[in-house]
Amino acid sequence: MVKVFSYGNVTVQVLTRNEHAPPHVHVVSPDYSVELDISKPEIVVKPPSKKARVKNNSRFVKEAIEQVTARREDCIVEKIAKIFGSSTSTKEPLVMIKEVQYLPISREVEVLLSDGSRHAWRVDDLEMLSNVDGNILPLPAPNREQLLDVIPYGGGAYLYWPQIEQMFELDALLNGVYGRESWMEKLRTKAAALS
Repeated sequence: MVKVFSYGNVTVQVLTRNEHAPPHVHVVSPDYSVELDISKPEIVVKPPSKKARVKNNSRFVKEAIEQVTARREDCIVEKIAKIFGSSTSTKEPLVMIKEVQYLPISREVEVLLSDGSRHAWRVDDLEMLSNVDGNILPLPAPNREQLLDVIPYGGGAYLYWPQIEQMFELDALLNGVYGRESWMEKLRTKAAALS
C-alpha cells in the first residue's frame, strides 16, 4: 500500500497491486478501518464483502468521509488512479493479527493470529513503495531499527511499519501476494532460477 495522506493517527492509502473495482481508498487507524469509494462525485463507504473483517464506528466513518472529500484530488491523482486495474482474488482473512515482530537474523516479519497460528514472510519479498510527488517509487532499503518498529493495524487486518509508512494487508500476505503483479513476476523468476 502507498500512503496518500494522513490525519491524526489515521492513514489514507491505496493498494499498489491490481485492485478490485470500484476505485477506492483504505482509511486505517490502529483500531478501525473502512474502504471509501472515490469513483463517484460523492464519497461513500464501499460495501464490504460478506467475509470482510471491517471494524469501524459511525464517528470514524464520518470523519474519514469528510477528510477524503476534502482531499479528493490527492486520492484520484492520475498516477494513483492507474493503480486500480483488473479484479484480483480478495479472499478475506478468517483471523486477525494479534502480535507482529521483525526477526532480524532471518529478515522475516512474523505474525501471531487470533486463531493461535503463526506465519512469517521474508521482508525482502515484500514490495515496499513510496509516493513522491504523485510518483510511485521503490522505497530505499529500510534499516534494522525501522523494521523492528512494526505493529498490528486496522484492528489486526494489516501489519504496519510506522517509521517507513509501509502497510500490508493480512489477506494479501496469506494469499501469497506481496506486491504488484510486476513484483510478483520478479519473485517467481528469481525462485525459478534458484530451483
